[in-house]
Amino acid sequence: MSAPSLPPFTQNSPPASAQTGPPPPQPSTAPVNFPGIHRAAKRGRHKGSQNWSKNDTSKFLDLVEKHLPLGQKGWKLVIAAFCEWADASGRPACDGKAIEGKYKMLLKTKKPTGDAHCPPEIKRAYQIESLINEKADTREISNDSF
Repeated sequence: MSAPSLPPFTQNSPPASAQTGPPPPQPSTAPVNFPGIHRAAKRGRHKGSQNWSKNDTSKFLDLVEKHLPLGQKGWKLVIAAFCEWADASGRPACDGKAIEGKYKMLLKTKKPTGDAHCPPEIKRAYQIESLINEKADTREISNDSF
């Protein structure tokens, strides 16, 4: 008896382990941009941005103390005044979130316990915050506004 003949497509093809040539393409790991799908913006600083100098922080705290912002309108006044000062002083302008965030960051810094040294800008931020709280507590409400 003779061996069964193999189908013609397998007779001439080499076994899988003996195939030569380039390997099959691998799936790409590069991000794919699809129309209508937006990726999240990069976070972090803008190119060329600078840190807050002591002079910037001092002037900023002066403006917060001057306006004692209670809400969005008050912060807009502080932001506008600071941007005007920064432009006149040759300092880079900050956006509103960065300016308000700087103040909140100063307030989040814990006062050191014991005899530790507390930086003057943090002490000043706490003093200004107490002035803002006093301003909010002592607001007069007239009957004409109802």
